[in-house]
Amino acid sequence: MFTEKCFFRDVSNELIEGLYKLGGRKGIAFWNSNVGTLLTAESNKFRCIDDEWGNADKLVKNGYINCGNNKELFLAIAALRDDSDYMQWFCGTNIMTGEFSWILCYDAKNPTEPFIPNLRKATVEELKEHFK
Repeated sequence: MFTEKCFFRDVSNELIEGLYKLGGRKGIAFWNSNVGTLLTAESNKFRCIDDEWGNADKLVKNGYINCGNNKELFLAIAALRDDSDYMQWFCGTNIMTGEFSWILCYDAKNPTEPFIPNLRKATVEELKEHFK
């Protein structure tokens, strides 16, 4: 199940394509707005909401993570789930080189195969720092 709630300002075809790759989250709905939209990632769905009435502040108060206009951060946080590693970022100190490494998991069936030893799933705070 997806573990984080987050939102992103504006919606594009590229972003929607990235969301569909995550799988599992359903219910994307859109409408036109002269002031822009917010795309929210909820427990098991995505939803577009009009931002004209200050929805961003309400979402933050309700536990959503504000990704602003950072598409990469939004996709990274929206991908966080506890039943799969697919499309999630892993990080940690590479025990072979001593350098801090980042790797995106593309293989849902064998997530650890391409990873460097000692990597772990990135936290929300680490993702915010990485994609700032």
